Amino acid sequence: MLRFIVLLSAVLGAWTSTHRNIVQLAERVPDLSTLVSAVVAAGLTDTLSSAGKFTVFAPTNEAFKALPAGTLETLLKPENKAKLADILKYHVLPEEVLSRFLRPSQDVKTVEGKSLHVTRWGDKVHVGPNSKDLKNVIKADNLASNGVVHIIDGVLLPPATDSAMLVPELQSWSRNIVQLAERIPDLSTLVSAVVAAGLADTLSSAGKFTVFAPTNEAFKALPAGTLETLLKPENKAKLADILKYHVLPEEVLSRFLRPSQDVKTVEGKSLHVTRWGDKVHVGPNSKDLKNVIKADNLASNGVVHIIDGVLLPPSTDSAMIVPELQSWHRNIVQLAERVPDLSTLVSAVVAAGLTDTLSSAGKFTVFAPTNEAFKALPAGTLETLLKPENKAKLADILKYHVLPEEVLSRFLRPSQDVKTVEGKSLHVTRWGDKVHVGPNSKDLKNVIKADNLASNGVVHIIDGVLLPAEPAPTPAPEPKGQNIVQLAEHTPDLSTLVSAVVAGGLADTLSSAGKFTVFAPTNEAFKALPAGTLASLMKPENKAKLADILKYHVLPEEVLSTQLKPFQAVKTVEGKPLHVQAWGGKVHVGPSLESKDLKNVIKANNLASNGVVHIIDGVLLPPSSAGSALSLAAETIMV
Repeated sequence: MLRFIVLLSAVLGAWTSTHRNIVQLAERVPDLSTLVSAVVAAGLTDTLSSAGKFTVFAPTNEAFKALPAGTLETLLKPENKAKLADILKYHVLPEEVLSRFLRPSQDVKTVEGKSLHVTRWGDKVHVGPNSKDLKNVIKADNLASNGVVHIIDGVLLPPATDSAMLVPELQSWSRNIVQLAERIPDLSTLVSAVVAAGLADTLSSAGKFTVFAPTNEAFKALPAGTLETLLKPENKAKLADILKYHVLPEEVLSRFLRPSQDVKTVEGKSLHVTRWGDKVHVGPNSKDLKNVIKADNLASNGVVHIIDGVLLPPSTDSAMIVPELQSWHRNIVQLAERVPDLSTLVSAVVAAGLTDTLSSAGKFTVFAPTNEAFKALPAGTLETLLKPENKAKLADILKYHVLPEEVLSRFLRPSQDVKTVEGKSLHVTRWGDKVHVGPNSKDLKNVIKADNLASNGVVHIIDGVLLPAEPAPTPAPEPKGQNIVQLAEHTPDLSTLVSAVVAGGLADTLSSAGKFTVFAPTNEAFKALPAGTLASLMKPENKAKLADILKYHVLPEEVLSTQLKPFQAVKTVEGKPLHVQAWGGKVHVGPSLESKDLKNVIKANNLASNGVVHIIDGVLLPPSSAGSALSLAAETIMV
């Protein structure tokens, strides 16, 4: 026993020495090389290498490059060492704070002395001197021996009476809205339009504005000839009205938006703006919304939210603005014809005689399977359904994908059953921006691209074909469902788990008719165990220990990820509890809620005939078995 303790201490000592302090960690991240140089120049290396616990918000090289020309060079001069140190210390908290322990909003005191404002929404963290000037945390929770590093996309400046008190070059940092747009290649068409409409001076003035800025692609998506027509001198007033419909007479950052609001534009008419989590949409009404694809681009006179479509003021007829817009919207069939990945669906719609129906003026919602989804059907099924004699069967299956009304994803509740045109019901769930649909809660397909608007409804693209709850009306036989062991045997990355299940004598149990949930470690997860651990566990004399560890990965009931609450403790077949955390579509599992104990579910909801398998990236050890597993490894090394 003494030999084991000595060996284990040596192993743990070697493991501890592999942890790097904050400076050493930053030195190994190429994108933090400028920060490292600044830390050295400011004389903070020893402090950030010391044993104290710190949180560092670490700007990337690109963040430093975004400072005004000459700023970084000025700060790195020896005579500005104190100023540089103040700025860097403003990026440091005197304690370790992991992202998961942040509240939605907090003000925290920095080592420099002034406060930072930190917000967290789901897995999105922002930090800055105040709520209107926040940088994005782009890689959180980089652990070091003396704290944690959160990498951010901007340099934080301490609030002061005048930022130029720190570095004079900062006087010219902020650009107005027009200058900001001129520096974004994807807004070049918008800049040309602003100039042609005579709005450049207005949007360069000192007033505060919010601009919803369409990309070049958004302008290209207008009907052929529309943009050219609007840019003609005789249409200057029409163009100005359209552009002013994209502008609010005040600065509104995305985080201050409510879930739904109507806001008056500079043009005079209202825009409808919605926000769900970090997703923002804007349009003339709730059924015609564009996506904000990059929010909160700050300028000296307001903020720019980049959007993926051009907004048109509501009017009796949009063609009153530009005649070419009469032919803008395509019906559902025309929309599908222009999406290469829906070509099989289009062929099926034609074969089933549903083209006229889905081209008509009625409002529909179509859950549209991709080509890959049709290919995943049993061999011969699609070819059989496309035969003329099976037209009615094909039509029934397709109508099971159609609702007799337009339903955008943002109007879905967490769970609902909706009647299809075919007559039977679909079960639809929504969690955040994840939507799933199927005949029941245990057989759901993923919506992979929602809210594709057509003139007569909306198309949600899905990754599977939906079959009515009754036996599928197809001549091709359905494959027999695999139990959990068979499913794992067919998954190459679970071959080590299968070997362990056999060695642990659990193959019969996990092949039985009972319902189970298995958290299945990958081959790489087993390889990450201490050297010799797996080999020791696989020995016949350790069968009971192996079985206990494997049973700690099994729940005695079927639990899909969509049924999880944000936090729960669940009893395993082994007897001890597992903690399961579900947040923003991410699932984590482990013996405790501490980050070091949680493994990631990397592929959830692999259904078997006797339960479900969630594939994870680590092996779970029962609280009292972790030492036992390490003991096995140590014994193997000592032999």
